[in-house]
This record gives sequence, C-alpha cells and structure tokens, in this order.
Amino acid sequence: MANEEYSNDEKDNVDTEMDVAEESSNDDEEVETEESAPSRVYLPSVGNDKDEELEYDESAYIFYYAVRTGSPCLSFDIIPDGLGDNRADQFPLSMTLVGGTEVKNRGNNNLLLMKLSNMQKTKTAKSDDESESDSDSDEVTPDLEAVTVRHMGCVNRVKVIFVLTIEFLKSNLELTI
Repeated sequence: MANEEYSNDEKDNVDTEMDVAEESSNDDEEVETEESAPSRVYLPSVGNDKDEELEYDESAYIFYYAVRTGSPCLSFDIIPDGLGDNRADQFPLSMTLVGGTEVKNRGNNNLLLMKLSNMQKTKTAKSDDESESDSDSDEVTPDLEAVTVRHMGCVNRVKVIFVLTIEFLKSNLELTI
C-alpha cells in the first residue's frame, strides 16, 4: 500500500469501523448485461487486460463485511479463539484480529487489536411472503471493538504466535531516518 497524507486529526486518532455489504439495486439494463456475460474465475496468469477492473460479485458470498481502519494496514493476523474449528456455518460469527498501520510519519503508526462479533449472514434466501420492510426491522448490527497501541515505525508484518498458551505478538520494525 502506498503512503498517504493525513491531517493532524487523522494521525492522532485511528478510526475503525465495520460496514455491512448491502445489496445494491441494479437497473434492468445492468442485470441483462451481467447475465449475458459468462462468469469466470479470476486467474492472474490467464488473459486479463491491464485496464480490467475486478468487481465485487455479491452473489458469490453469503457472508461479507468490510473493516476500515482509517490508515492503511499492510498486514493482519487472526487470533485463534480456542472455540473450535469448522464453525463457518454457525452464525453469529465472531473473530479477533490484529493489524498494523502504515502512515508517512513513523511515530503515528499503530498496532490494532479488533474484535468483530455478532456477524450474521449478509445474504439470505427470501421467500415470496417476506416483505422488505420485515427484513429491515429484524436487521442485527455487527459489533466492532478496537484498541490501538502506538508503534514507532511502519508495521509491515504482524504475526500472532502461541507459546505455552501465552500469546506473543511479533512485528517487524522498519525505521527510516
């Protein structure tokens, strides 16, 4: 990720937020165009134009959330919670992440610890009897809790390691003068 300029308010306060992917309303013309073009898996080595843009296809996901940290993050890692594996179909989901930011002024970087919880399916099968107003009133919002820790330098790799049930956080420190 490239370095970006931030105002003093942005440097001093890293805002984190989580967005739920919302179904977009397409015009009839756009739907017809999408249906006529066959879907294909993206392969970096197979005939893709340099100007080609990848587009998010919401039909491919039953679960999609975007987390914005306020500053670019080069790396993140998922902290295992010890609640077992293969829980991807047991909603609501929760997870804990650690990440590191990269801003131009080295003293304004942070390690971020984020807990995302109450994450529901973002795509559900709708019955004919169900109205859109009913689904809006039943909507549950996800929760995001975040803690920041100042870090001197760019955090270009974050890794969580368990040693004798003690969690350690390793970060490569890159200082430039």
